[in-house]
Amino acid sequence: MTDHEYTILSLLRSHKFEDETSISVKSKYPFSHAANLTVDSITLDPVAIKPLMVEAEKSAENEQKQSKK
Repeated sequence: MTDHEYTILSLLRSHKFEDETSISVKSKYPFSHAANLTVDSITLDPVAIKPLMVEAEKSAENEQKQSKK
């Protein structure tokens, strides 16, 4: 869990990506290492998010259909 500035508040477990990059409480979440993202590249626009949600829902439905076969 992070706060609004992506400072880590709590973790289930810590992780170390490299010598200088780790995930730990009270540190900033390392988007560039964790997901190849930067804070600036995260989409907050609801109009842009909606198609992503629709695509994810369709993908989940397809996975459910495949698992029932």
